[in-house]
Amino acid sequence: ALDRKETSLSAELSALGSLKSVLSSLDATLAPLADGSAFDVVSIESPASVGVVQTGSPSIGQYSLEVDSLASSQVLATSPYVSATTAVGSGSLTISLGEPSYPGLPASGEYSGFTPASGKTVTLNLDSSNNTVAGVRDAVNAANIGVTASLVTDGGNTRLLFTADDTGANTAISITTTDTALSDLAHGYSSDGSPPFISNLTEARVPADAAFKLNGLSLTNSSNNIENLVEGLNFTLKAVTTSAQSVNVSKDTATIESKVQAFVDDYNVYQTTLTSLMDYQDAAGALSGDATARRIQGALRALATGTLSISGNAFSSVSELGITSDKSGLLTLDTTKLNSAMASNIGDAKEFFAGAT
Repeated sequence: ALDRKETSLSAELSALGSLKSVLSSLDATLAPLADGSAFDVVSIESPASVGVVQTGSPSIGQYSLEVDSLASSQVLATSPYVSATTAVGSGSLTISLGEPSYPGLPASGEYSGFTPASGKTVTLNLDSSNNTVAGVRDAVNAANIGVTASLVTDGGNTRLLFTADDTGANTAISITTTDTALSDLAHGYSSDGSPPFISNLTEARVPADAAFKLNGLSLTNSSNNIENLVEGLNFTLKAVTTSAQSVNVSKDTATIESKVQAFVDDYNVYQTTLTSLMDYQDAAGALSGDATARRIQGALRALATGTLSISGNAFSSVSELGITSDKSGLLTLDTTKLNSAMASNIGDAKEFFAGAT
């Protein structure tokens, strides 16, 4: 008798595990419908000159974008050295990343003022262990202050490049030294911050903001990556355009349809599984006659096929959204009816699944 009881309880425990599994899957499938996020997904059509990524709930519409110039970071280049192992000189070299001001416009590379950013200054002590062209590169990169040093081949010679990691007109590099031996690397005021401006480096690229027009409005940004340029959308400027380009944002009804179909499919898996577990004739019907199983089946059937009253909402049952139930309790989705309902009132469709709040 105990063996038979153990076998029965083991079968019931296994059946409950199966029921829990299909209910968990159904719950996960319902999540994007229940929180409304499935209805917030949009379809974005954008030109090659700009990348657009959804981050929130953007307004549906068309946006005109014209890119006049891209944001850039400053690049300073040394004169050519014989090789990467050539000694540059010994002494101390102070490198800062900060905000420049210029004596006039456009910026000429010569600062009339410079304000270092907090934590973006380092003084390098160069000696015989690290004062080669490659040694300076390694020392600058190890300092990790927002300036990247690299070597480029210029004919048979080597040049050292200093590149600001951040783009924008207000981000530039200052390099100062008190040692004559390192003056070839100078680009800034003297070490005490007083004039004149001394530069023995070539400004290969000027720091600049991106300039663009959104729906005819002229805007600038220090980076080509612009968060929430339009609420709920991040833009990445990729190329200058010769005319206005269109960015189209529309509801992604295909995604909504797939989420509703996934709910229907998982509900049917649950319904089929529970029906089998409660079947008196089925050998696997370990939950036949189980009161809890019957309550679950009745509650979910009522929720899936009953009516729902939300003040002002156009929909009161899933059948009005194309979901119908057959005599076995299985659901079917009419995608044509669903898309028609969404076309007429997608806001009410979202509220029907997610609730008024």
